[in-house]
Amino acid sequence: MKTIIVVAKYYPPLTNARSIQAKLFVDALTLKYKVILITVRNGDTFESNNENLVIIRVGKPPVVDSYKVGFFKKIARKLIKEFKVTFGNAWSREVSKELINNLQYSNNVISLSEPFDSHLAVLDVYKKHDFNWLCFYSDPWPHSIMPKPYSNSALPLISKLQEFRSKKVLNLADAVLLTNNKAMQYIEKKLQITLQHKCNIVRHQMADIDLDSKSVEGDSYIVHIGHLSKERVNVKFFQCLVDSLGHLKIDRIKLVGRVCDMFLNVIKENQWEDYFELVGEVEQKQAINIAFSAKAVLLIEAEMTDSPFIPSKLAEYFNIPIPILCLTNQFSESSDLISNINNGVVVTHCMDDNEMLKLIASLNSIDITEELYSRAKGVFSQQEVIKSVSELLT
Repeated sequence: MKTIIVVAKYYPPLTNARSIQAKLFVDALTLKYKVILITVRNGDTFESNNENLVIIRVGKPPVVDSYKVGFFKKIARKLIKEFKVTFGNAWSREVSKELINNLQYSNNVISLSEPFDSHLAVLDVYKKHDFNWLCFYSDPWPHSIMPKPYSNSALPLISKLQEFRSKKVLNLADAVLLTNNKAMQYIEKKLQITLQHKCNIVRHQMADIDLDSKSVEGDSYIVHIGHLSKERVNVKFFQCLVDSLGHLKIDRIKLVGRVCDMFLNVIKENQWEDYFELVGEVEQKQAINIAFSAKAVLLIEAEMTDSPFIPSKLAEYFNIPIPILCLTNQFSESSDLISNINNGVVVTHCMDDNEMLKLIASLNSIDITEELYSRAKGVFSQQEVIKSVSELLT
């Protein structure tokens, strides 16, 4: 059985979306390959019973940033983070040493981002050693090349250095993995590089979660899972959704995960407290089971002129036989996937109130059959990951 070395800074027991997706990607690989995973050390225990996986942890456990800090401390913290992710840090240097020690077991190395540290660790070794390097970008990077509003947080001088570093990684790597073709075209345009000749698509993975029995008692609800950030807030859309609850025979909208202060104020200003239930942050399994008993699930993307992203949440939604109500942009990857499978309703930011109301009302006509459910699950299957990666290994 062939061995692959994977470098991923985020991995369980960390619970963020990047960690979950890293684990699902590694789990898929171990169906066919042995994997040596180099990741960050964590204070919590994480037991792996996968006989095809060896986990090597290096560096200090990551510190969770507090949101309750002053303005100047936030700026200083961001500057330090950006410098570390641009020029390398103690963790990436330790990973480089560990990678050299393990190259005797494999000629194939895959680095996962974000954060960019994983690519930097492999880049430093790649300059001096000969191996087959696959870099996996879950999203375009750095933030300066992202579409607004996500590029608003980019720091001008550091951004140019980050773009140079990102181009270097993408040009030097033997192959590139991205989550969708639109991301490839977007990065090519923004960084003025060519990737098509060495790029394969690896979609986010859906977690294999045992679903509880579907609840038929209590309120009927629609649910949003994940961080509802200020970039995703479209008051017009939420007004149309609230106005449609009666027609849809839905009692409330559940928000599972963090909710930005901006939307909390919107709820208060519009007196929507009776329509929204703030569940808070819960474990992934509990969140998916809440969605399983919903009448529909919400997927909300920020308003952008380009849509190079595909939310990992979409894979989770495709894993349950529930209609998706998606607020996105014209020609986005999410829109294409949902429309092609026909397992949901797509609303775009540019629509007027009447268009939104009409489409939201059509949720009642979506029927997720067994055939439709099987097609949806196939889009994010583990076999597709293995196929895409296998084609690029030596």
